[in-house]
Amino acid sequence: MKSSEPADPDPGSCDSIPAALFTTLDDIPIPKSYKAALASEHKEHWIAACQAEIDSLADMKTWLLQDLPPGFKAIGTKWVFDIKYNLDGTLHRFKARLVAQGFTQRPGQDYHEVFAHVAKRATIRYTISMAAHPSARLGQLDISTAFLNE
Repeated sequence: MKSSEPADPDPGSCDSIPAALFTTLDDIPIPKSYKAALASEHKEHWIAACQAEIDSLADMKTWLLQDLPPGFKAIGTKWVFDIKYNLDGTLHRFKARLVAQGFTQRPGQDYHEVFAHVAKRATIRYTISMAAHPSARLGQLDISTAFLNE
């Protein structure tokens, strides 16, 4: 029995789901090194992301260029790459972060104090309770570079 109307899609099929939801995170390979980023077909995007990171670090004045004291070696860095997607699966931006290889630091020689932010449990509970209030409006914020400068 033939019908002029199209058949309803099988409930288990993906025909009725927007194609954007099928975007996999493997569509664009994420480089593991700067050298791999330069060899990528998306080289210009990775270079722009690296430049944006360097500009951001310079704008925040996160370092001063100085000569190393005798007997010291500079702490190495590594580029870490990622891709940010919008909720609909479309590409948002290429992201690059320059991270210090802090595991090479020696206490008392390369640094003298350690500081790490810690949130108190009471603060977290209070924030969650405020967000759970029926009249509360929640939002999201994406901070590209966050540093505490004295």
